[in-house]
Amino acid sequence: MAASPLNGQFYFSFLNPVLGLMLASAFGILWLYQREKNYVIVIASGYAMSAMGFALHALGPVLNSSSIRVVSNMCFLASAAFLASAVIARYNRRIPYHLIGLLCAAGLGGFCWFVFFDPDIEKQIYSMNLALGAITIVAAVNLATIPNKQVIDRVLFAVSLLVATNLMVRTYIILQIAGPFDRYEDLPRSIYWSTVQVSHALISIMLALTLIVAVALDLVRQLKTESETDEMSGLLNRRGFDQAAQLMLDECAAHGRPAALVLADLDHFKAINDTYGHAVGDRVIIAFSDLLQASVNPGVIVGRIGGEEFAVAIPDTTLAGARMFAEGVRVAYGATTIPGPLAIPLTASFGVCAFDDGDKLVNLLRRADEALYSAKRDGRDRVRTFPGESGNVPHLPTDVDMLRFTH
Repeated sequence: MAASPLNGQFYFSFLNPVLGLMLASAFGILWLYQREKNYVIVIASGYAMSAMGFALHALGPVLNSSSIRVVSNMCFLASAAFLASAVIARYNRRIPYHLIGLLCAAGLGGFCWFVFFDPDIEKQIYSMNLALGAITIVAAVNLATIPNKQVIDRVLFAVSLLVATNLMVRTYIILQIAGPFDRYEDLPRSIYWSTVQVSHALISIMLALTLIVAVALDLVRQLKTESETDEMSGLLNRRGFDQAAQLMLDECAAHGRPAALVLADLDHFKAINDTYGHAVGDRVIIAFSDLLQASVNPGVIVGRIGGEEFAVAIPDTTLAGARMFAEGVRVAYGATTIPGPLAIPLTASFGVCAFDDGDKLVNLLRRADEALYSAKRDGRDRVRTFPGESGNVPHLPTDVDMLRFTH
């Protein structure tokens, strides 16, 4: 007998559609406030497709339509594809669209075969659940290969494995217990379908909570980055530089490694602003920032700590090595041209000091600032170190390979 609209089982079958719509709405609202995070709206789409799939599945026995069952399972596949893609996209990884599409096609093809050509309800279920589980495993494999995993990454990986286990292992065990189905109309009243409803609802909530925490952590990380980054140059601001540089110095001290600090100040920057305007001044700042970023290796801390003042904290280098680096940047900056019709001479002064074991960043900044003041006093466009010394080091080649600082 087909399920009646007045049957309690019929109303129970709408548990997941309602839950899916609620979760889709929650992520949709979340996306409205973080539109740059496209994966959030993909999550919302995944839950919406899940809700539609369960709603159509609930109507299947009532309407007794094979076509509705096919569309319902297409929604389930779309839901899994959206959610797996969103999880992968969160890590800015390449989404394997071809593989996910192939798994969707295989699952739907198997399902249609066992609906229209070789009717078998159990094989319909296996075709779909194996495809859904495989799509989830694709996401889990991507999560497993993420370097430097955080707690939320491990939780997402565990939840992905749980989803795959629920789809594959639970399906096999319950079908062995529930026995074969002679008629599709018997499926909604079976133990198997009851476990589907309950387990999917619980796992949907678990996955949604995990993803909401992930989105929240991404937002916190974004806000932290914005609070520590200079918008114009893309370098760390004073706050971000101080924190990152002190951590680097502490690590060098703990392992007995050398380090050095370079301060740079753009010469006559106020005159450039006053003469050519702030737009040109901004281009000068950006040009020097780009040069610094192109001149350092990973692990070197670079920041814009004032209007035209920059700092570079270099691990695993001596005072002599840091001075060579500063001289290379000085020469390269002098050869830099600013786009536009104006030929503006560009020079910068540098102060360099070495890290002494137990030093705090504030001490290095003070010593490097004294060296920088010496460079300014001696005529600008030069490098000075602390403790002081007479004369400049020879100019270095401007070849990019020679400019790049290496440990």
